[in-house]
Amino acid sequence: MNLKRVSLFIGLVLVAAIAGVLGGLVFTSKPSNSAEAQSAATGGSQNGVAVSGEGWVMVKPDLLSFNVGVTLKASTVTDAQKQAADKMDGINAALKAQNIKDEDIQTSGYSLNPNYIYNQGQSPRLDGYNINSTIIVTVRDLNKAGAILDEVGKAGANQIYGITFGRDKEIDLIKQARVSAMADARTKAEQLAQAGGFTLGGVINVAETGTSRSNDYLKAQPVAMPSGGGDTSTAIEGGQFKVVVNVQVTYAIK
Repeated sequence: MNLKRVSLFIGLVLVAAIAGVLGGLVFTSKPSNSAEAQSAATGGSQNGVAVSGEGWVMVKPDLLSFNVGVTLKASTVTDAQKQAADKMDGINAALKAQNIKDEDIQTSGYSLNPNYIYNQGQSPRLDGYNINSTIIVTVRDLNKAGAILDEVGKAGANQIYGITFGRDKEIDLIKQARVSAMADARTKAEQLAQAGGFTLGGVINVAETGTSRSNDYLKAQPVAMPSGGGDTSTAIEGGQFKVVVNVQVTYAIK
């Protein structure tokens, strides 16, 4: 084989190789069907309309919880702990006398800190120890709530706070609120479709963006005992509270 034939052969091989590469590029650049073409044109997403929905349920509470405990000062750590323990034992005994179960009593806070006195130009001076011990109590009979608050006060509690109302099966309320939230979103989407002159398709995406409870309503005030004596009792009225669910829903457009 002479030099001219070798050059011609190499040239033909190169031309064939380049043609094969170009042919492959042309072939792979075309979508295989119209759906792929639409996906490529839209960046892989589907046109839709996004709306928010809110659903809520208003109910009366059937339980409440509150924090109760003692805060005091003593000269030594041992004395502070003993005094606090004695007070908390009395509070627990008062709760048991009101038929509060063990599972409805839970420690919520405990702290013990030195108390220092600071005078200008002098080193800090230790002046005893401050101790705080609290529990959270759940009351399942609202009719007894006021009496229970009175009894723990008599037992030595000097900290009562954080009264919160609720429902025993609040998850059922959340489920109802979710259904309402989805219905609200659908109504808004249909209004937009009518105004915009398009037709809604199925749901493309849905996300629950939050669940919440409205501010708890509490009315507590001293009222005269029915006996007409000098004692007073704490009146507790639960009112109503609201469970809210928010969703974000995207519908396809036809």
